[in-house]
Formats: sequence, structure tokens, C-alpha cells
Amino acid sequence: MGYGDMFFMRLNLITKILHNYLLYLLLLSASAAVSAHELTLKMDVIYVKPWGYYLDNSLETSKMMGILVEISDLLTQETGIHFKKRLVPYARVWDNLARGDTDMSILIYTPSKSMTVNYAGLLFNFNSIVIAKKGVYLQTYEDLRHLRIGVLRGEQLSARFNGDSQLNKIEVRSYEIMINMLRNERLDALAGNSVSLLYLTRQADVASLLGNQLVLQTIPMMIQFSKKFNNPLVLQQIEMTAKTLYKDNVFENIVDGWGIFAWRME
Repeated sequence: MGYGDMFFMRLNLITKILHNYLLYLLLLSASAAVSAHELTLKMDVIYVKPWGYYLDNSLETSKMMGILVEISDLLTQETGIHFKKRLVPYARVWDNLARGDTDMSILIYTPSKSMTVNYAGLLFNFNSIVIAKKGVYLQTYEDLRHLRIGVLRGEQLSARFNGDSQLNKIEVRSYEIMINMLRNERLDALAGNSVSLLYLTRQADVASLLGNQLVLQTIPMMIQFSKKFNNPLVLQQIEMTAKTLYKDNVFENIVDGWGIFAWRME
């Protein structure tokens, strides 16, 4: 057998191998697409307005509403993956992710939780803030001293703020309770994320009671999977979809649709 014959035999063999490999990739891709459309993930949604809540606050069987509900519905449209959503208090969501009791959630990036989650896409950046009551001077962090500051239990606003034992932080179960306490002069300031605070203070019609605000830090809102979730292809698919939507400002536009002004990172 001549050198030329051997060359063409090897070329044919390589061609067949490449053809079979490409066919395998196509079949794998098709299989993954079918699986995605049949897949339902468990998703914990933080039970805080306007992120996630029931249309009828007293009836858990009523329609689920909120920014994160809209975002999950959008991800279903884009990926075919469905989400079995449940509303869960903020602090418990982290526990559920750590134990693998839920597959995923959408939460602020929290470095101390990085050992228990895998990240699958940035949605937007916003601020953690403190809003003082009217008449209270608030310009620097040191102005927080001696104030009675309402804080949502378990919420991470900044490493400095959360770790500062010298501040008079009063933990509460909800932003609504916090706002009522300020209205009744039991608090001097409200601490929280800019989206929730600006939305709920507007809903409660307490603008006349509020003074200026202090930004603690800018925080990313991210899709986060439990480390115990073991389907990396699905995680990657959601991450790629989120990246495209982020570039097009789709997630920010959803927040804007809730009539929340001045929430964006300055």
C-alpha cells in the first residue's frame, strides 16, 4: 500500500470520527433542550414586597406577585425551564440553599454565603441604604451613632454595618413593621435595600416623615443555586440567558415597571 493510500485512509477515518462526534453533540444538545423543557426547579422567593408576595396578603392560595416572580416567568419563557416557586422569609432562604431544600433563589451577593451557593448570573446592582426620619442629620456613617435603626432580620446590608455592635439596630420581621415603628416614633431610621424601602415607604405614604438617606454600599442581585444542585448544564443555560438579558437591561426595566424611582445605583 502506497503512502497516498495510507493518507486517504487516515483522512477518511478522521472524517468519520469528526462526523460521529458532531452527531453526538447534536443529539446531546437536543436531549438537553428536551430535558430543559420538561424540567421544574424548586425556587425560593424572598417574602418581601415588592420582590415576592401574595395578591391577597391573608390568603396564600391567591396569586403570587412581585419582581422576582416576573423575572422567573421571563426565564421560563427564554429557557423552557419551569420554577416551582414558594415565598419564604429572607433568612430562611439561605438555610434552605445550604441544606439543598431548594434548588435556587435570587438574592443579593453575600460573600459569607459563597461556600453554600453557585452563582448563575447578575441581574442588576442597587444600593443598601439608611433613611432617617425628618429632622435627623444623616450625611456620614458616624451620624448613625445613637440612632434607633430598624433592620430586617437576617438582611446583609454591608459588612461594616452588620458587624457594628455599637449601633442600636432593632431587628424586625418585615419592612412594614419597621415603617410603622418609625411612624409611631419608635425608630429614628430605616435600613434596608433601596428597592424595598423606596417602594414600601411610598405605598405607606410616609414621605413627609422621611429625611435624607445614606448609602451603605452597592450590592449585586444574583441568581444563586444551592451547592447541592447537581445539574451544571442547567445552571450554565440559565447563566447564559441571564447574561444576555442583563446586557439588554431587561431586569432593570422590570424593576422600573413597579414605579420605584431613584432605586438605581448612582
